[in-house]
Amino acid sequence: MKKYLLLLIIMFFMFTKVSFADSKCSYTEQAELLNKAANVKTSYEIATEKVSFIDGDATVDYFKIQIYNVTEEFKISIKNDYDNSTKSFSYSDSKDGVITYKWNNADKVTNFTMEVYASGKTNCSGEKFKTLYLQIPRFNEYYDRKVCKTLTDFYLCQKYITSNLVTEERFFEQLDSYQKGKINNNGEEIDNRNIFDKAFDFIKDNKWYFLGGIVLISGTGIYFYAKKSKKRRELGL
Repeated sequence: MKKYLLLLIIMFFMFTKVSFADSKCSYTEQAELLNKAANVKTSYEIATEKVSFIDGDATVDYFKIQIYNVTEEFKISIKNDYDNSTKSFSYSDSKDGVITYKWNNADKVTNFTMEVYASGKTNCSGEKFKTLYLQIPRFNEYYDRKVCKTLTDFYLCQKYITSNLVTEERFFEQLDSYQKGKINNNGEEIDNRNIFDKAFDFIKDNKWYFLGGIVLISGTGIYFYAKKSKKRRELGL
């Protein structure tokens, strides 16, 4: 199976315009690296650590970002849109092929772009073989509100969210809509109309399509009826 996959990837490079310009490595090596790069994945989890302050120690959260299945043939470039900084990692920075990156900033949603390049261990050094994307949530300023203690499933009551800054007015508007059953846990609108109302609204929203269809069907029916009647008259029937 792997041989067939390798052959397909090689053919892809041979018969399409996609190529590695000025690459010193062969199609076979490119295909093998692409196959390995496909296994490189990323994820994050919320972890805790003890931090010492002037008034004592405290346990704080941080985001533990990990990149899996990194081999010595690759190096990883990680860029974020928080401060636009870039960090580079190689296989030597990993533990059993897993690169761990610690992220402490939780005041806004951050997007990471991770590019997988061939390392100097290959003939394709510097060539990009994959791009990964990861979004890290931000701390929710409304998380510890009293009203959220009993509404922990609601997205604006969770400790970390991917929504941008929400005003207090908007927070209570969304909270009210959620409690009234107008939106779900994720803030998405709930359609409470019955099947007849939905059907009526669908027809109303698409009335011109329905009208056009009726006119077309009616016109076709009249045409064939007139044609059939003319033929019957010609035959004296």
